[in-house]
Amino acid sequence: MVDIQVVDTGIIKGGSFSQCLISGNLIFVSGQVGVDPETGTIPETIDEQTTNTLNNIKAILEKAGANASNIVKMTVFMTDIAEYQAMSDVYLQFFVDNGAEERTPTRTTVQVSALSQEGLKIEIDCMAVL
Repeated sequence: MVDIQVVDTGIIKGGSFSQCLISGNLIFVSGQVGVDPETGTIPETIDEQTTNTLNNIKAILEKAGANASNIVKMTVFMTDIAEYQAMSDVYLQFFVDNGAEERTPTRTTVQVSALSQEGLKIEIDCMAVL
């Protein structure tokens, strides 16, 4: 039997999925968005939304006993691929700031027609290793 642990992220469950699971030494974080966790607001720019999204992922990983340098794979969903470079610049700076500039995670980036809330520009999920 596979041992799967649900991580208590402190985030109110908003859907029929877990925010974070651990199986063995693998951590799986569900798609996170750019909502400001303190105000519940959605910033207007891709820069701010990307920053919030990555910080939300970081907070969840910390609850799971990991950090940004443990991330091995990310999938980025964007509503406007024309904002790719701005997102990518913020993304890289996040890993530089969190000590992982030498080994950034693998990444897939795709454009989608919409996300779960009006105004969202980005959603990112990830896998990390303990």
